[in-house]
Amino acid sequence: MEALAKKPEVSASHCPTQEEPELAANALIKLPPFWAKDAHLWFVRIEAQFRRSRITSDEAKFDHVVAGLEPDIAAEVRDILVDPPPIRKYDALKQAVITCLTDSANKRLQQMLHKEELGDRTPSQFWRHLQALADSSVSENIL
Repeated sequence: MEALAKKPEVSASHCPTQEEPELAANALIKLPPFWAKDAHLWFVRIEAQFRRSRITSDEAKFDHVVAGLEPDIAAEVRDILVDPPPIRKYDALKQAVITCLTDSANKRLQQMLHKEELGDRTPSQFWRHLQALADSSVSENIL
């Protein structure tokens, strides 16, 4: 009878903390498939998911991106994955991924001037496509 009367002890490791909401959100987030064609846009999408899921920890963001990278892209940024900086590791990884997948400004300009055609796009769709290729490195006057 004495054993039945005993209440189970609650250890400090089972007490709720302020980190639990983020831990719960981490379990629920599902990143979109990595999009090497426009890595910058992929990061915009996952950052929206981070905000919706209230994921603010640099470590959690870094880990989610690492888990979502394609193996060939992970190999390109291996140095950061293996030995991340002590702070702002998510930002460092994001910058490295975008840099390794982004064509040089000169290459994008050459593509716009010589390879791009209107095709079956409307003029406004073609304009947006050219703006996306140019990013901020090419002035609108050149476009």
